[in-house]
Amino acid sequence: MSDLAQRIADLADRLAAEFNAVRDEASLAALTQAAMMDLALDGELTPGKVYVLTDEDRVVVAFTSTSYADMPIGPVAYGGPPAQIVAGGAFNDASGWTVSGAGASITGGQLVFGAGGGLKRAYWVAGETLVQDQAYAYSFDIVSRTSGLCLLSIGADGISAGTSTANFSAPGNYSGVIELAGLIGQDILIFASSGAVLTVDNVSVTRALNSLVLSEGSISENSPAGTVVGAFSRTFEGSVLSLSDDAGGLFEVVGHELRVAGGLNFETASSHEITVVETRPGVANSPRSTDLTVTVTNALDGTLGPELNPDPEFNNPGLWTCSNEGGNPVPEITGGKAIFTVGGSIEIPTTDTLGPGIYRVTWTIDDIVGECEVCLGYGTLPSTIAQSVAATYAEDVDCTETGTPPGADVIRIATSGAGFSAQIDNISVKLVTFP
Repeated sequence: MSDLAQRIADLADRLAAEFNAVRDEASLAALTQAAMMDLALDGELTPGKVYVLTDEDRVVVAFTSTSYADMPIGPVAYGGPPAQIVAGGAFNDASGWTVSGAGASITGGQLVFGAGGGLKRAYWVAGETLVQDQAYAYSFDIVSRTSGLCLLSIGADGISAGTSTANFSAPGNYSGVIELAGLIGQDILIFASSGAVLTVDNVSVTRALNSLVLSEGSISENSPAGTVVGAFSRTFEGSVLSLSDDAGGLFEVVGHELRVAGGLNFETASSHEITVVETRPGVANSPRSTDLTVTVTNALDGTLGPELNPDPEFNNPGLWTCSNEGGNPVPEITGGKAIFTVGGSIEIPTTDTLGPGIYRVTWTIDDIVGECEVCLGYGTLPSTIAQSVAATYAEDVDCTETGTPPGADVIRIATSGAGFSAQIDNISVKLVTFP
């Protein structure tokens, strides 16, 4: 008998004994649901399927996403969707939330981080015991944003962010999976940077079942064959990955990586659906399939002009003006990097006038906590881009809407205040000419 079959047999024996003692189908269903959910979270069972083990002496055991009231067998455990850990995520009732910070409130069915300095927080005590190394699925909306960024942390203590945190800085719906790498407390914490003005709604956090996760879900068009899209995680040791749907030969799996196999064209299709199959020899729920969407990004076109940053590699500290407020440490240009320890800003005059037009900004963030922004022609109405994740970016900034960029002809890099830091490796700014 396989290990899984033995575990289910043992479970059936135990549940049958308990059922014979109490003759309570509701209690049996609850016990079975909890036990089978643990098997599912271990990757041994697949949600949405019914598993039955029965003979003359044993009770039927099943795990399904269909209500047991509609099933012709019983007693049956109703698995259903994972329970919500944040019951008050719609913000219809403020009683379960602890909110602090200037301008922070629950108003009109939304979490509002209004104007005011200092960090703003809202936390909810988790509806179940959080477990380190467990994966948790989240979803929430940033309804509106004027400034700053919002962070979601799982396993916090209502004050500290812990280590399982995701940063977001633009309106939209965000969802994903966070591995609970650090466990400080049992709270779900939402907090915003100093001076942030934004609104949050529809927060959902549940335990995540073991589906495959792709580290990067987008790839630039025209990427050559063999380019790595991303690496798969939450795979099992010794498993083999393949594609049952490769989007018409556009993608392939090599080891545990997804790679480009055919020509990608943003103008033809901006996304593709693929199905990844994980096979584990001798395992009951093998193979398992995961449907994923790969986004194709539009490659930046146009002809680039001369470099406008006289020090794109941060080799000449004397060319930069570094400043900060509130007595916080001033950013440094050292070791070929711009280092921000507690907020602040740096700026450098451009080698030519920043007139109206489109400018290609290419920059690399090596490390960041919070948000970092780049302003061209910094003044009362700067043309700005902002990022909150360490990566290399190539972005076009439109300085045409204001006629000419207001303020001085400078490139300015700035981060938020206390608690936020960044290391910038390089930054290039060039005028783009389109055909």
